[in-house]
Amino acid sequence: MTFIEKLTEYIISSYEEQLKDICIVLPNRRAGLYLKKHIPLKLKKITFAPSVFSIEDFVCHITGINIADSLSLITELFHVYQNIEKEKAQSFDEFLYWAQVLISDYNDCDINLADTVQVFKLLNETKAISQWNLEQQPLTEHEKDYLDFYNSLSKYYPEFILQLLNKNIAYQGLIYKKAAEKIETYISETKFQKIIFAGFNALTASEEKIIKTLTQSGIAEILWDYDKYYSENKNHEAGHFSRKYKEEWNLSEMKWNEDHFSEYPKNIHITGVPLSIGQAEYAGQIVSEMSDSEINSEKTAIVLADENLLTAVLYCIPEKVKHLNITMGYPLANTAAYALFESIFKLFINAEKYKSSENYRYYYKDISDFLNHPYSRSLLNTKENPHIADHLIETFYSANRSFFSQENIRKLLVNTNLDFIFEIENNLISHLNEILLKFINAFRKSLEDNKTQNSDMEMEYLFHFAVIINKLKNITNESGYINELKTLHSLFSEISSTTNIPFVGEPLKGLQIMGMLETRTLDFENIILLSVNENILPAGKHTNTFIPFDIRNAIGLSNYKQKESIFAYHFYRLIQRAKNIHILYNTQSDHFGSGEKSRFITQLLEELPKYNDKCKITEQVLINNISLSAQQQPILIQKTSEIIATLQSYIENGISPSALNSYISCPLKFYFNYAEKISETDDVAETIDAATLGTVIHHVLKNLFQDFINKNITVDDIKKMHANSAKACEEAFRICYPEGDIKSGKNLLISKVALKIITNFLNTESSFIDTLNNAKQNLFIKQLEEKFKANVPEINISGKIIKAVLSGNIDRIDQAGNTTRIIDYKTGNINNNELKVKEWDDLLSNSKLSKSLQLLCYAYVYMNSINTDKISLGIISFRNIDKGFLPVSIPDAADGLFNREAMTEFENILTAIISNILNTETPFMQTEDLKTCVNCVYSGICNR
Repeated sequence: MTFIEKLTEYIISSYEEQLKDICIVLPNRRAGLYLKKHIPLKLKKITFAPSVFSIEDFVCHITGINIADSLSLITELFHVYQNIEKEKAQSFDEFLYWAQVLISDYNDCDINLADTVQVFKLLNETKAISQWNLEQQPLTEHEKDYLDFYNSLSKYYPEFILQLLNKNIAYQGLIYKKAAEKIETYISETKFQKIIFAGFNALTASEEKIIKTLTQSGIAEILWDYDKYYSENKNHEAGHFSRKYKEEWNLSEMKWNEDHFSEYPKNIHITGVPLSIGQAEYAGQIVSEMSDSEINSEKTAIVLADENLLTAVLYCIPEKVKHLNITMGYPLANTAAYALFESIFKLFINAEKYKSSENYRYYYKDISDFLNHPYSRSLLNTKENPHIADHLIETFYSANRSFFSQENIRKLLVNTNLDFIFEIENNLISHLNEILLKFINAFRKSLEDNKTQNSDMEMEYLFHFAVIINKLKNITNESGYINELKTLHSLFSEISSTTNIPFVGEPLKGLQIMGMLETRTLDFENIILLSVNENILPAGKHTNTFIPFDIRNAIGLSNYKQKESIFAYHFYRLIQRAKNIHILYNTQSDHFGSGEKSRFITQLLEELPKYNDKCKITEQVLINNISLSAQQQPILIQKTSEIIATLQSYIENGISPSALNSYISCPLKFYFNYAEKISETDDVAETIDAATLGTVIHHVLKNLFQDFINKNITVDDIKKMHANSAKACEEAFRICYPEGDIKSGKNLLISKVALKIITNFLNTESSFIDTLNNAKQNLFIKQLEEKFKANVPEINISGKIIKAVLSGNIDRIDQAGNTTRIIDYKTGNINNNELKVKEWDDLLSNSKLSKSLQLLCYAYVYMNSINTDKISLGIISFRNIDKGFLPVSIPDAADGLFNREAMTEFENILTAIISNILNTETPFMQTEDLKTCVNCVYSGICNR
């Protein structure tokens, strides 16, 4: 028999003829709903029902005071604060940082009937002692302000209470306090002949006074819900309050203190599961293995110790569940609508932060977050043009700018459903309230026109947000103290985080999903309890309060020790009547130790089997087999006829040295890039990256040397280049980094680095020319940044003739004395081993020779185009500029030069690489060199 069923029998057997004159008070409303269902089923006749209250509703019934919402409490307290502190008062934004903590402390004091003024006087004296010093040095201004703050906390209380009560509103603790003060009067005025308090455990001081006064007067009685397993074990924390009340209230017996743990068998399964989502999936698996009768009656409950798991659990509920009830509110801050409004706030807060003169500048990531949100996309895209959102986002990214002016954005959004967002007026705060409401109306209309399965739920979200924003609008217009967007944002976040949306369902039918507090007085045969980890069940010791533990303990305020006893009671009471219990915990450790299972599990394993040998406990830990197997299985892509056709077309049009190097370093990387054409996601370069810096330097050098092609370059020519280098650098950044700011911050430093690199390079060139001149030789530039193509001899692959073309883009070809040189510029560091080819076959597999392969490709295409017999290949590294020209060393070349014999050898290498690429017998596979994967854009696909 469940507690509610037993309570029903007791009420009917004891008060059947006077039901309309009795009142039952329970810990929460959900318990009252179950009780109202059971009474008529048991009674089997028509009569007036008893009054059923939650304890919160009961104290409101006694006092007639309404519970205030958090926004009203904050604004009322700020009025009091301003009136008392006057010109010393902080801004509203600063006030928000501590206001909620103070209200919580006032609530704690009142609900526990503590003298608030005395508490804060004691707190102030404690803080004063902490500032005491043996040297008797005077306090600093900061220390004085510190003490003044704590001294003032008690001043606000009486005025704050007066303001609230004048409006007949209050926070919870104040209503409880007023109910305790009025309880004697209530006894003489109440119409109830009997008041029954049922299912309570840890009572606050105000609840104790109310219940004790009523029971001593004879008008009330209290029915407990304890089990001897923990209530009669003086060391068991779950029974702490039962032992406390039995002793302090001088109770000879406690109705009801039963013995379910010793009398009935239990099957308890304890399972460690990695990650929160893993727990949700495993819970869904447990439900899927249950019978339909177990699932679709109210016998089974999924209990979430961590209520943030709700969404994940809902996604994992199997389809066989026909009826589902969620006994908890869904936080408004977890909705998609909240994420959208947060993106709008962020957009405008940063726009104000980065504005130049009077012009707002919008950060590209903020714009992207806003436009990428599903709500924004649904408003932008139309049936006529379903890709407007993608086009807009692509436009913002392709501009490669960090900031956009209001005018820029309005031009892009003109004639769209979101053009009103950027119609900024003088008062940005008022404007933001208005556009949030406009957005709600626009999206509400869209939902009405395009009904979906989730439309009703989304409409509910929008309604709650409209209420919040209208409240903020009224406060903004009336108060005059919300002067900054971040203040408005703080208030919006505060209200949203404390607002829950109730779910509508069949509360007395089907699978129940609830939080720990909702389980009070309710019993289920089958329990699936998630997140039974330390710091969740029980919660951690941290409490956000101004009042230290010692003071809280001394004056009877709630502290972490009491909360641990409360959590223990909820845990054991939940399972005391259950038959089948699944306890899940997260095994995944993080910096906060979340992988540690709760002490309640250890306690259960150690003690319960000794207390009742009919209780069977099994324990297991699951591993993430999916991710392990994914890491162990190599990825192999077989070469289909479609893939071969794509690659053959690419090779016939001209395969680049970088593509060849890509295949050698990792065939799978080559496949992703050149067969599937999967490219890295475009992003805006907020600061100049290494690739852009390299492009700028190449561009500058081409411009500086362009006018000297086929001329004998002198030291005087280099001096002229020095004079033009700064201007050339600026021009190059304008072309390669359009709209980018190089006048400040990191970009300014990078632009100076670029100019320094150019200067160092020109100095090295000047020294090299001097060396050549001393040997009566000259330097001629032949070509700069030239594109070349050359045919590779036809390749026979399984009887099919393949025509291949090698293409290249060579940085510089010059003639130093009698030697033709092919030069590749590099901004990175160069290791000599990268330029030493010991055996030609090394080029087929050694990815460390990629720079050598690149230069050999350049030599091959150049020698195919120009009638020359010898070429010197090398790199000029801007990072190793003092080393000058770094030549490539090739096999069987005494002079180190690339010649016709070397060309034939390298031709064999080229045909071998291309043959391998098109060979259907060898699949594309991952590289075995994991160092290659470190900076690979496809590492996420490969799970490397």
